[in-house]
Amino acid sequence: MKNLSDIGRLQAWVCCCTLLFLSILTGCPDPAAAPVQQAGPQLSEEQLAQLQNAPLRLLLVGSPALAEEIKLQFEGRGDTTLVVEAIDQKQWRTLPLADVLAYDVLLAPADRVVSLAIDGQLLKLPPAWLEKFSPSTWLPLERRVGRWEQDLFAVSLGQPLWAVMYNAGQTDEAAATEWPRTWSDWRAAVQRDQATSDTPQWLESLAGNGPALAVLLRVVALAKSPAQTDLFFDRRTGEPRLTSPPFVQALEDLHATYGAQAAELKSLTTNDLVQRVSSGQAKAALLPVPRLDDVNAGTVQVKLAPPLVARRQYNFFDQTWTQLPEGGPSSQLIVGTGPAVAVLRKTRKSQAAIRLMELLVESPTAEAFAGYNAAATPFRQEHLSDIRLWAGRQYSVDAGSAFRDLATLASDEVQGGAEWLPPLPGNSQRLEALTEAVWAVLEGGQPPAAALEACQRRWVEIAAESKPELNAAILNRWK
Repeated sequence: MKNLSDIGRLQAWVCCCTLLFLSILTGCPDPAAAPVQQAGPQLSEEQLAQLQNAPLRLLLVGSPALAEEIKLQFEGRGDTTLVVEAIDQKQWRTLPLADVLAYDVLLAPADRVVSLAIDGQLLKLPPAWLEKFSPSTWLPLERRVGRWEQDLFAVSLGQPLWAVMYNAGQTDEAAATEWPRTWSDWRAAVQRDQATSDTPQWLESLAGNGPALAVLLRVVALAKSPAQTDLFFDRRTGEPRLTSPPFVQALEDLHATYGAQAAELKSLTTNDLVQRVSSGQAKAALLPVPRLDDVNAGTVQVKLAPPLVARRQYNFFDQTWTQLPEGGPSSQLIVGTGPAVAVLRKTRKSQAAIRLMELLVESPTAEAFAGYNAAATPFRQEHLSDIRLWAGRQYSVDAGSAFRDLATLASDEVQGGAEWLPPLPGNSQRLEALTEAVWAVLEGGQPPAAALEACQRRWVEIAAESKPELNAAILNRWK
C-alpha cells in the first residue's frame, strides 16, 4: 500500500509539471503588456456594454468654470462622456471616503491624496505611461507630491514658487543692487516709506491664507534644519513647533513690518500686487509667481529675484542662533496643498482615466487650465525653456530667465532646495488657523507668543481628528 501511495504522489507531481510546461509553451501574458488594472469580478456581456457606455467621473476641487473647460476638452478628444463634480475646499475636507471612492479620477489638494495612496485607494501609474511622460524630467519638488515610497500614484499640476517682483522699467541698475536681500532689509525699506507715503510701496500677499504663508516663509529663512519636517514638527514627538523662537520672531517681524498697512494688503489679490508693481504704484512685491492670462495686450516689465534670506538661523538641536555671512542660503517654501490628479483603484474605466490625466498634465493642453489657478506654475523641466508661453506674454524675458533660476533653486537640496509643509490631512485647516493667529496679532493686538500657543493647540486638535497613525507615517516619510 505504501508503494501504491508513493506511485500516486509521483503521478500527481508529473501531472503538475506537464501542465506547467504546457502553459509555458502556449505562452503566458507579458506583465509589461498587461492592461491598466481593472478591479472586481468577471462581468457579463451586458455589464461590459454598460461599462463601455458609462461616463468617466471626475471629482474636482475647484471652480465650475474649470470643470466646464476640462469637460469640453476631454470630450472633444474621444468618445467617452465625462461627468465632473466641482466642490470647494470645505466640502473636500468633510466628504466621506465612500463618496470619494464613487469617482474614477480625483483632481484635488495633495494632502488628502497622499493619505489615499497610503490606504491603497489609488491606482499605481503604469510604467509605460511614466516612460511616455518622462518622469525623470519633472522637477524633484513636484515628484514628491504624488510619490509614496518608490511608487507614483498622482501627478502634481504645479506648486507655487515665491519671488520678489519689481518693476524693471522704473529701476535702474544702480538702484537694483540696493534692493532688499534679507527680511530685515525689507522691513527697514517698508518702515522708511511708511513715513512718507500712506500707500504701501512694498507689498506682500496677505489675502486669504497669505498671512500664514508669510509666517512660514520667514520661518523657512530663520530655521536651520537638515530634515524637511524639523521646521514645522518635532522629529521625535510629531508635535507642532509653532511656539518655537523662529515662529515667534517671524510673527513679530510681520507685525513690525506692516502695522496699520496690513489691513490694506488684506484686500489685495496676487494679480492686484502684480498690477501695482507693473504700473509703478509700488516698488516691489513678495508673492507666489502667478500664471497670468493674456487678455491684456502688452508686456509687464517686471523682474524676479529669489526669496529673501535671514541674517541668522535657529538650530532646533542645540536651541541656539547662528549669525550667517552675507549672501546666506536661500530656500523655497512648498506648502503641499497644490492640486494633484490621481486615478482611484476601483475605477472600471482606467484607460479613459489615464487619458484624462494626460490631458491635464501634458503641454500645451495644460496651459489652457492655467488661468483658473493663480498659484500654478510649470512643473516639468522642459517647460522652463519656453517659460513665457506658460507664464503669459505679460512677463518680460528677464522674468522668464529668473523663474528658471528659482525653479533650479527649489530643486537644489545642496544649496537650500525646498522646505515642505508635509502633505498631512487637514493642512488647509492648519493654514486657516495660522492665518487667524496672525490677524489676532495684527488687528486684535494679541501678543505673538500667546496667539501662536492657541494656534498650536488647534494644530494638535486637527491631527487628532484624523488617523494618528496616518499622520505619523507621513511625517516619518518626510524626514
